[in-house]
Amino acid sequence: MPKARSHPRRKSSSARLNVSVLNHCRSLRLDRKLLAKVVKFTAAQHGVTAGQVELAVFDDKDMARLHKEYLGRPKVTDVICFDLAPGFTGGSNAPGLHAGGFLVSLALGGQVARTQARLNCTSINKELALYTVHGLLHVLGYNDAKPADARRMHDREDELLQQLGLGAVFQKSAP
Repeated sequence: MPKARSHPRRKSSSARLNVSVLNHCRSLRLDRKLLAKVVKFTAAQHGVTAGQVELAVFDDKDMARLHKEYLGRPKVTDVICFDLAPGFTGGSNAPGLHAGGFLVSLALGGQVARTQARLNCTSINKELALYTVHGLLHVLGYNDAKPADARRMHDREDELLQQLGLGAVFQKSAP
């Protein structure tokens, strides 16, 4: 069957977006399929169809450690994003312009998600989906430092989550 190996579809199948979901917060039950779907949908909506995205869910202690180690802030947070691809500039005009597409790792706060889900009457997995979209949008060039930019980013988060059938998770939790 050498022909199957040289078939063009075979070659193009390696140029896809691979997603892995790791759970380091054992007290949570993750919907890995949902989170992978969120990654692939968000990426595709921004023109990124290849690469590797790793989601790793951590407890508060590990999130605080990572936040301090990488961003110098010694407190727990919901998501930390790492764009690991050299030369990737991000931005809505240039996603996926490096050879391998995305090379991203997102650290997600599992206990933060549990707390926020309870406060906002939503599910932990919907909350983690919000954190996933938020982290990916940062890698794609969105910023939330200024109020107008934050509003634009959060509107985009809810737009994507609604398109996925999850509802407006951020706006639901906003005051």
